[in-house]
Amino acid sequence: MGHTIQPLNFPKIPDLKMYKKGQDIFIFDSFRKKNIKLTPEEWVRQHLLNFLVNEKSYPAAKIGVEYMVKVDQLTRRCDAIVFDDEWQPLLLIECKEPAVKLTNEVLYQVAQYNKVVNVKKILISNGLEHLMLDIVSNQNKFMLADDFPRYHEIG
Repeated sequence: MGHTIQPLNFPKIPDLKMYKKGQDIFIFDSFRKKNIKLTPEEWVRQHLLNFLVNEKSYPAAKIGVEYMVKVDQLTRRCDAIVFDDEWQPLLLIECKEPAVKLTNEVLYQVAQYNKVVNVKKILISNGLEHLMLDIVSNQNKFMLADDFPRYHEIG
């Protein structure tokens, strides 16, 4: 099924639904409740979000996928945002395809989103490498966190 079906550093997705139409592969996104064309980045996003729900007790209903933010008059989309019970953003998620290294450029992109979203934790993944970052208040600094927190541990 092509280069998009690369093994990742996540557990397999239970009940994964995929189909092929012509040359394209589609995956059912249970968060957006629709079929999405499978790209390497989407493969990572689906695995990461399913990992958070299935392994770390994140409520699927509290995850916004392709969340729109306005950055310097431009509309951008965060890959995902996790919200708390009052619908305040808790965790900003950025996914890259496995071939993309998690560099300072990626951190800069996420920092721009966070100027608008203003969360205390950021998760960046290319499916092979994952960075969980804590934002150091008022210093514009990131600190590497130890592990993926469970949903109730984010606050």
